[in-house]
Amino acid sequence: MGKEEYDPGSNHKMDQELTRARMPFDMRLHVPPIAQASYAADHYHAMKRLVSEGYITIKPNAKLRLGPRGLWEADGQSPLAQTIAREMSPLESYISVDTVKPKTSLGSNHSHGDRDCGRSWEGQVHILTLMSRMNGILATKHYNAHPAWTRLQEKLEENPSRIDWTTEALKVAIMQANKEELEDWDAFNVTRAYLSDSIPEFGHVASVDALVEAFCHFCGHPTSGPFFPGGTLGDEDMEAQRVKALKQVAQMKDPSNAAAIMHYITLVQIARKSRQVGPDIFPVMEDLYDYLAVMIHKRMLGDRMMELIHR
Repeated sequence: MGKEEYDPGSNHKMDQELTRARMPFDMRLHVPPIAQASYAADHYHAMKRLVSEGYITIKPNAKLRLGPRGLWEADGQSPLAQTIAREMSPLESYISVDTVKPKTSLGSNHSHGDRDCGRSWEGQVHILTLMSRMNGILATKHYNAHPAWTRLQEKLEENPSRIDWTTEALKVAIMQANKEELEDWDAFNVTRAYLSDSIPEFGHVASVDALVEAFCHFCGHPTSGPFFPGGTLGDEDMEAQRVKALKQVAQMKDPSNAAAIMHYITLVQIARKSRQVGPDIFPVMEDLYDYLAVMIHKRMLGDRMMELIHR
């Protein structure tokens, strides 16, 4: 094979490529929707500082905004990123003290401010990391997960930026959702006392209303609104209406477990009303309890979410 001929015009072509304006960056192609608010917020604070310190100049009273292509634009001016020639851009993919000459005096508190900024940045990274881990767990939750976790997921989606949250607020949100889930677990777990007829006054151990609400939540359905009927009905009539409402929820939201849920509710009601029940009721209740406990545990997120707080 012969040697490739040297083309003196190739360097000229390369120079043209290097000095050509950069292709517009489309943020929508690179940043997932859930992170776009955080992306815009981070760039907002960076640009605000660059303008305030004189690195970027905009016309008086002009508004600086992040355009849909990911370029900062000011009223009546070309996108700022397009006004800088490629050969003027640094080769490094970072900014350091060596590449930046401050245009404003940092004063005697410069080093102290750097330390504060470092701590603040570490806190922001911690918030973003915690939010990312929370979203990761919530994204894989059971479709019938407790409504408390669904509400938390919705809050994170509505306010996806670290600016909208603090570490403490995120921890409180996790603990609150975990508390609601545990209360419903306790309402179910305490009915284990009905599995023995030797416990004194075991008829007062559990509230059927609380059990109905717990099962409703573990079907992934909130009990707020019209689920619990109001009015001046007697206690038994009210309970009957709530049990009927739970049956509708279970059949709609969790049909594969609806029969077991309603059968367990019926046995709890029978055991609560009389200690003189047939001895065969307790093995049936125990089997149903074990079956439902496994089902509920598969849907609970509290342990995994609380681990995030203690890391």
